[in-house]
Amino acid sequence: MHAPVVTATIRAAGLRWTIEEDAKTGKEQLGMDQYQVRTWVRWQRHTAMCMLAQAFLAFTRAGQGQEATCQPSKVVC
Repeated sequence: MHAPVVTATIRAAGLRWTIEEDAKTGKEQLGMDQYQVRTWVRWQRHTAMCMLAQAFLAFTRAGQGQEATCQPSKVVC
């Protein structure tokens, strides 16, 4: 049988959880889903700016010893 090892399956589920939480934070707190653009290039720029803002917030919170989630208030990029 060629089934994956149980620990690999659990690790993959944990990675997916982290990715889903990051996507949720980006949409709810940083406005990643609030784009109103007409071209692919503009969409890429909007998404990149939101991801940069999310990375900055995570880095800042990690330096302060807080969790890397965006809980306090909604930030719009």
